[in-house]
Amino acid sequence: MKTKIMWLCLMAFTMKSMAQPTQPSGVFTSNTANASSVIVKWYTQSFDLKRVYHVYRQSDGGEWQKLNTAPVGALAVKNSAYINAHPEEFKNNPAYLLYNFTLNQTYKDPFDSILSVYNLAIGAVSSNAMARCIGMIWMDSTAVKGKTYVYKVTMQQAGKEEPIGQSNALLVDLWKAPAAPANVMTSAGDRNVSLKWTYDPKFPVYKIYRANAPSGKNDTTYQFLPGQAVIDSSKKHDLYFFTDKDTTLQDGKTYYYRVSGIDFTGQESLLSEAVSASPKDLTPPRSAQAFQAAPVGKNIVMHWKKTRSKDCVAYAVMRSATESGTYTELAKLKNSDSTYTDKNTGEGKAYYYYVEARDQQGNGSPSNRVMAMVRDQTPPQVPQQVVAVSDTGKIIIRWKPDTDKDLRGYYLFRALKNDPGNFNLLNKYPVRNNLFTDTLPKQAGNFFIYKLCAVDSSYNRSDYSPAIEARMPDVVAPVTPSISKIGLQDGKVILQWARPADPGLKETGIYRALCDSAGGPIQYQLLQTVNAATLQFADAHVAPGHTYFYTISTTDSAGNQSAKSVRRSVMIPAVGVQKPTDLLAVYDTLNRQIHLSWKGEAPGFQVYRRTDNGNLVALSSVATALEWNDQAIAPGHLYQYVVKAIDQDGGFAASDPVRISTQR
Repeated sequence: MKTKIMWLCLMAFTMKSMAQPTQPSGVFTSNTANASSVIVKWYTQSFDLKRVYHVYRQSDGGEWQKLNTAPVGALAVKNSAYINAHPEEFKNNPAYLLYNFTLNQTYKDPFDSILSVYNLAIGAVSSNAMARCIGMIWMDSTAVKGKTYVYKVTMQQAGKEEPIGQSNALLVDLWKAPAAPANVMTSAGDRNVSLKWTYDPKFPVYKIYRANAPSGKNDTTYQFLPGQAVIDSSKKHDLYFFTDKDTTLQDGKTYYYRVSGIDFTGQESLLSEAVSASPKDLTPPRSAQAFQAAPVGKNIVMHWKKTRSKDCVAYAVMRSATESGTYTELAKLKNSDSTYTDKNTGEGKAYYYYVEARDQQGNGSPSNRVMAMVRDQTPPQVPQQVVAVSDTGKIIIRWKPDTDKDLRGYYLFRALKNDPGNFNLLNKYPVRNNLFTDTLPKQAGNFFIYKLCAVDSSYNRSDYSPAIEARMPDVVAPVTPSISKIGLQDGKVILQWARPADPGLKETGIYRALCDSAGGPIQYQLLQTVNAATLQFADAHVAPGHTYFYTISTTDSAGNQSAKSVRRSVMIPAVGVQKPTDLLAVYDTLNRQIHLSWKGEAPGFQVYRRTDNGNLVALSSVATALEWNDQAIAPGHLYQYVVKAIDQDGGFAASDPVRISTQR
């Protein structure tokens, strides 16, 4: 129904365009080949076979003269029986036969009936015989050559004559065919040919003629294409368009066309110059199916299911670097092929493919597009110029930067022995720059072995760099030594010590201090340095009547020095002075003092005390008494006392020590 309505609207538009052309009225006139007759045709916006019309003529501005004695209308419709009984009446009048046939039909759909009548009206534009059947034409056979006439037509309606329009003035003369439509051009399609030409307002209808050979050669008869008249409603942008879709057209064959125009009185123009076109096959075969591409080694291998189209003669393999980029043809294969290997690929690059099924004319239909990539299998270069720099608590490894664009970084490995099974990975993620710091305990004194490899964005690893060895600087002091034995022998102080466990020891330093009777700080002086293998030292430079303190320290090959050992002391007896004897200490809790007494013979005596683990300090000046009360004590301490007998030269001899506690 929608199609019928659209067609009806199209015909109504066509009738309207013919009733309102560029001429000033809906009445059109034309001379004929007989100079004594004039064709008068008219068009109305609405069409009805029951209407009747009257034709008037005016000569040289005179009075209007009615030409018809009876109203002009559609011919009477003859039924089928009459047509069959009088075939001679219709033999040479096919328009009249079509007219009767159309109006004798019975239509179930009212639209079909309306459409059939409008078809007759459209046919009357180019056929004056059909115009006579439907009452839209008058032949003025009383016209005089050389005279000028104006015609008007009225429509009889409700007992009145309503004007339809008035023609332009016409000088009666022999008819001359109008010029042919201009600028006729063709374009070939798939089993069709399209024509276009310049719009001419004189022609509401055109006729298309076709021949199989150009003029002047055999088979040059141009035949009118039935039913192919073009009407005004097809006009677009001042051009007319027409497409010859005759199913007998053959692709590759050349056809020749000429076009004529039909004016509003049904007169045909001259034929245009011949133009040609060759329809061509533009329909591609169906595409290949299930197209796939996948990497195999360093190649891309493609597979597909062959098309079912019998006109496929080849497959073209197409490739591009981007999905929407320009595709180039890699190979043209036979229609029996269903696989292809692309060997011209680069590692790590993405490629987009499709296969195109093609026919003999080069028409192609692409398959689905796929992407494939050959994985990067080439490792980066081996790191070069690898060096290790030692520092306190760390070893810094440097190497020459790699310029590979796809380099991801470096992996570093460490071992204590240059054995492939001993190396451990130091970094979980690749190092991006060309420096790595291995932080280690400061006391680690052994050698470390390093090697590294480069890794790219596809995680291909290079070979290992040559192994390098490094050791941190020794900054750890040796273990504190200890003096195991000290004593006097032949007027010399003999010291002995055990060898420390440190393997890198270089030497041992022996230090001595003279006991300060005033109780000031002890000032040690280096006596001598001996080889680390030496475990004994004899000090012969001692004076009688003095007490000496000794301590030692060791130094390793890196210059690290240990702490000094716990001091040991020794007293050198004075010559001719006897040490005090029977030294006694009594704790007087009532008076909170310690009473000291001793025996001896000397010019003077001096008392020394050590509190707990402190230094031995003098409590008194030199005196002749054989007793001493120490009142500068406090509960809860351990006191040690020594009494020195001192001669006139300052020589002395010390008593044996005595200890006493003020613990409660």
